[in-house]
Amino acid sequence: MVELKFIIDDLKFEEFKTGFLKSLPVPEDSGLTENKWIKEWIKNQLLNVYKSGKVKIARETTTPEVDYDIITE
Repeated sequence: MVELKFIIDDLKFEEFKTGFLKSLPVPEDSGLTENKWIKEWIKNQLLNVYKSGKVKIARETTTPEVDYDIITE
C-alpha cells in the first residue's frame, strides 16, 4: 500500500490550523473535529482531482457512436 505523508512541525501546526480554518471553517453540524475536517477536506480535494483526470481520460479514449441514419427523408 502506498502512503502519502505530509508533515507539519508541532510548533507550526497551530499557525497552519488557524489559517486553514479561517479560510475553510468546519461546517456546522458536521460532527467533525477541526483536525478531522482538515484531513477530510484534503482527502476530498485529492479525490476531486483524481475524478477530473479520469473524466479527461475517458473523453480522450472514447469515440461516440453516431447513427447517421437516425434522420430519414
